[in-house]
Amino acid sequence: NSFDHQAREGTGTSYLEGQKMNGYKAYQRQAYVGMTRIDLVLAVCDKIIERMDNMIEAQQANETAQAKLLSLRVRTMVAGLASGVNTEASEPAFHLVRLYEYVLHCLEKMEPAAIASAKEVMQVIRDTFEQLRPTASMMQRTGQIPCMEGLLDAKIA
Repeated sequence: NSFDHQAREGTGTSYLEGQKMNGYKAYQRQAYVGMTRIDLVLAVCDKIIERMDNMIEAQQANETAQAKLLSLRVRTMVAGLASGVNTEASEPAFHLVRLYEYVLHCLEKMEPAAIASAKEVMQVIRDTFEQLRPTASMMQRTGQIPCMEGLLDAKIA
């Protein structure tokens, strides 16, 4: 139909927060309305930890293929988090990337003890971000940290 064609071609428009944009861009923005950067990082950390639990369960059930698939997905998410860290910004940022590298190394081994160690490190990282959440949210609200919508505009435009 006409709407499908407009969506594929990017010619359909809708209004969101008083701004005219194509349908695809509006859809992407809706996913982030009200979500802070720290909320997104916490959600990814939670999903990583959940999938690590799933990896351990798959290994215990001798579902090697499933465990490998989950490992690939988890490593992709961890690598995504690591790629978003500016290691030149501060020493803690550099060390955070090193922790992500350790997690990736453990996951590549596909051994229960290594996965448990990776999960423990991810839990510490997640708990640390949770402690920083009030400050990070306030900094984003006051403009000290760019909001997600600004990032989307820059990447989509």
